[in-house]
Amino acid sequence: MEALGTGRDRRLVVDLPSGLTARVHCKPSFSERGVGGGVLQVQLVAQMNPAAGGVVTSAYAGSLPTAVGSSTSWKKAGQAVDRHFQAKEWLILEGEPGVGKITLARAAHQNRTPAGHLRVLDTDAYGPQWVGEVAGELEHAGTLVIAHLDRLPAAGVTALAEALEPYRESTGIERPWVVATVTRRTGRRGADLAGLLTRFPRTVEVPPLRHHIEDLAELVPHLLTRLARGALTCSPEAMHVLMRNRWTGNVEQLQQALRKVVAKRRAGTVEARDLPPECRITTRRVLTPLEAIECDAIIEALLDTRGNKVEAARLLGSSRATIYRKIREYGISMPGPLEAAHRS
Repeated sequence: MEALGTGRDRRLVVDLPSGLTARVHCKPSFSERGVGGGVLQVQLVAQMNPAAGGVVTSAYAGSLPTAVGSSTSWKKAGQAVDRHFQAKEWLILEGEPGVGKITLARAAHQNRTPAGHLRVLDTDAYGPQWVGEVAGELEHAGTLVIAHLDRLPAAGVTALAEALEPYRESTGIERPWVVATVTRRTGRRGADLAGLLTRFPRTVEVPPLRHHIEDLAELVPHLLTRLARGALTCSPEAMHVLMRNRWTGNVEQLQQALRKVVAKRRAGTVEARDLPPECRITTRRVLTPLEAIECDAIIEALLDTRGNKVEAARLLGSSRATIYRKIREYGISMPGPLEAAHRS
């Protein structure tokens, strides 16, 4: 619809939810009121797989092995990054903090060129030598990831644009693949940064964790294996609590929560009672530090009183009505009496 609404012919490459990729030619039609729809010519981009008995499969049907998750939205982002890597198209990865933008860039690089050169340079380390490091990396045929491009100061934006310019139109086999990550913002960006972003002709939006929450079933075991060297597993009850969280800090927040778990339990099974208090928050907004302290106190009181809200209110010196209101406001979900009893 967006392509037809431009009023001119457009050719697109689209990753479909099925995992297939399609080339689409959009031809708008017109009426007295303007664009009145149009015709789409769709051609699936696929290849014959002899191992599958001649079945047609997509060249991008699989997910990136090192980017954990199999949900449609996560795989679609991975497939797009992989396609741009193969075409050596410079790329912007946009999304909320902690969603895994650098993870996807690394996964595409390692999937196609596991022995190739890769360097991540963070703009938070910007200084007199930083642009020189970028220029040095551009001499390699590998992958350069520039993290937090939107944090670069104005002087750095100009210098980086000049450093990138000689390489962005190159078609040689030694051309580096450059990826920049930016934080998704609703506000308008400055003219200097907007000009720098034009050096990157492609953009892939990385979804927040709450948009592919089902991937926790793979993410949690993966992170626990890394943090506890395979000595910890997650119980169904604990996983249920984790799935109900909004994870406003995305995968980074999840990893920090699991670090707290591993600090207290080195082996065995993670139960719901082992999770830190912030894992029980299902509110849609980020809490202030004061609200977080209050929320943690309520959760601890409810655990200590086996979920008895009246007793929790008395313990905190608050009214029952206030406790009920705060539980709804913070979206606190409590374990059953048996878990609370174990904790006691």
